[in-house]
Amino acid sequence: MRDHTPLAMAPQRMGSDWRWHRAVLRGIALVGVGLFAATSLAAVPPTAQIEGTLRGAGGVPVADGAYKVSVALYPDASGGVAVWSEGPLDVSVSGGTFAAVLGSKTPIDTAALAGGSLWLGVKVAAEPELPRQPLRSAPYALRASVAEGIDCKGCVPSGAVGFGYAGAATKGGPSLDLVCTGCVEVAEMLFNGDVDLGGHSLKAGSGTFTGDIVAKSVTATAFAGDGSKLTGLKTPSGACAPGQAVVGIASDGKLICKSVAEALPADGLDEVSGGLLSTQFTDKVSATAGIAIPDNTGQSAFVNLKFPDLGTTQGLSVQVKLSNSDLSTVALTLLPPDNKKVGIVLCDPCGGKDAKALDTSFPDATPVKTGDLGAYIGKAITGEWTLVAVDSAFCVKQAPGNAAICDLDAKIDGAIAEFSVTAKTLSSKKVGASGLLQLLNAAKEPQACAPSISGAVYYDTSALALRYCDGKAWRSLADTCGNGIVEPTEECDDGNNADGDGCSASCVAAYGLAEKKPGTSCKDILAVNAGAKLGDGVYWLDPDGSGGAAAYRVWCDLTSAGGGWTLAAKVDGGKDTFNYDADLWTTAKLLAADQVSTAASEAKYPSFGTVAHSEVRLVMSAGGQTTALTVPIAATSLQSLFAGGHKATVLGRIAWKSLMAGASMQPHCNLEGVNADCSGRKVRLGFLTNQEDDCASCDSYLGVGHSGQPGCDAQGSSWAGMMASCTADNGAKNVPAFTWVWVR
Repeated sequence: MRDHTPLAMAPQRMGSDWRWHRAVLRGIALVGVGLFAATSLAAVPPTAQIEGTLRGAGGVPVADGAYKVSVALYPDASGGVAVWSEGPLDVSVSGGTFAAVLGSKTPIDTAALAGGSLWLGVKVAAEPELPRQPLRSAPYALRASVAEGIDCKGCVPSGAVGFGYAGAATKGGPSLDLVCTGCVEVAEMLFNGDVDLGGHSLKAGSGTFTGDIVAKSVTATAFAGDGSKLTGLKTPSGACAPGQAVVGIASDGKLICKSVAEALPADGLDEVSGGLLSTQFTDKVSATAGIAIPDNTGQSAFVNLKFPDLGTTQGLSVQVKLSNSDLSTVALTLLPPDNKKVGIVLCDPCGGKDAKALDTSFPDATPVKTGDLGAYIGKAITGEWTLVAVDSAFCVKQAPGNAAICDLDAKIDGAIAEFSVTAKTLSSKKVGASGLLQLLNAAKEPQACAPSISGAVYYDTSALALRYCDGKAWRSLADTCGNGIVEPTEECDDGNNADGDGCSASCVAAYGLAEKKPGTSCKDILAVNAGAKLGDGVYWLDPDGSGGAAAYRVWCDLTSAGGGWTLAAKVDGGKDTFNYDADLWTTAKLLAADQVSTAASEAKYPSFGTVAHSEVRLVMSAGGQTTALTVPIAATSLQSLFAGGHKATVLGRIAWKSLMAGASMQPHCNLEGVNADCSGRKVRLGFLTNQEDDCASCDSYLGVGHSGQPGCDAQGSSWAGMMASCTADNGAKNVPAFTWVWVR
């Protein structure tokens, strides 16, 4: 550090540093008192004096003379920013001792002295600041602790009021500068009037009030007490409309209501019913099978189906099953109801080279080529859906496996065996129940039938019948008049009361619904009652009218394939009852004729020998799949038809094969029709095939009423369905089927 010499001397190096020998800081304390004095400023000097000794590095006092000294006050012993400073001051050093008066140039800021302990820093000329020394109180400062004077403008003197007080810089204003801790004891306070906080808040940890509390609002996180004496509270009022539920209460006490239907999701019926009820269904609609595919003729195979209006679609898939000699040359396009020009390309090609069978579901198992079935999710898919199949290459019949598929004469290459659309729907038309549906039980009508309750149903425990309201009167459901609509209280003599069935007058008057007014056939009943919307069920027939034959009951299918079908027989392919030589085919012998139903149990009804027809419809069920084939063939009855000789049909091989899902018959002969006979191998209605290119020894049968081969397959033969004589060869196989035989 540079040593300092008197101002009159030239500076020189002394090799010593400055040190505080002592620092008597009396003046600083006195300055603090003087600055705070208000009424007797002369009693407290406004300056402070400091004294000290400057010594060199060896402890030797510095040379006498004048020196430049700067001083500063700090809140800390080191670092920080000075709260007050002054200098440089000219001080005289004699024998190393100096004295300086602080505040003579820069007045000492009394506010800086109010912050507590301060440290004095001294700097000689341009040398670094010497170590700071703490300030101590001085006699004047001790006197200042009793607040001999307060710095206050516009104050009322204490002598004017008889006691000391704190004033404000502005008349009538608050004493913002007053710092006071524990100034007033709570015991000293007494309020004998209202305390007006001027709109400000009163904050407290807790409060006890012995009188009333008046407030614009009260906010609390908890309320203790029973609230029995609370007044002014608004209680909920009003009621929700029918079908609504309370979801909240408004600030004015009114109920907030919402429709239960709106609150419940569209598919929420199963949740609220415990899974017993649902409006979600999987509906499948299938088209007529057995549509031949043109063999590269420039034409397409079309299959149409109509999907009913069942609700909103939640899932959609298309099932296709077909055969072709080479699927690599086949393309399938789906034309939805709203897109008949471009459609959705399901596959192109639909298989590998020489692949011959396609059985898949789009898009579940196979993604579509172009388009998006998912675009129909959330919509109704009501309308006509069309499947278009195009074959773009000629069939080679000589290629392995193609002989049974190609028909060069008919220019056909395979066929569409199945086309169906399956939709998962959120229905707006029906409700499903997974358990028993328990209706109201009552011995009498629960209320008067009126249009407002049309369709209401209950179980009448007196009549032992279901009763429904048609908008005018309660009517009963039973199985006594064919279609089941009777009124027990209006019995009439239908000539068959021995079995206890009573028919209402309206039932007797309806054509085909009672013995006294039977139809000649189910087709006749459908035509006469065209506007009645009759459903499938048991009806009365009397084909010979006023002839001697009695009327009988039979099952009519009035809805399938145009309706008007009369059930004539039911054949179980696993039994020997209807083998080719059975007399049931050619005589008036009946079988279980009183069991009028479509249940899978063998029967032969009077309609077999009495109903004239122009079409025969075979409905065959095997392996969980049901197929149907309509055969155009006219006769006065089935009995007369089978009693004659062979009567050929011209449906073709592919059509007959469609009667059995997955049928694989031998390739040749293809003899079809009624009483078809191939060298002793016979079928009452169907077709026969052979492995050799002739009709000399047919080994495969498909239809109803097979002959069997004595000594080979007479035992356990299939008398309805598909069978192979002796052994299953060339792809043919034994598949018994249950078959319903209808006529129209």
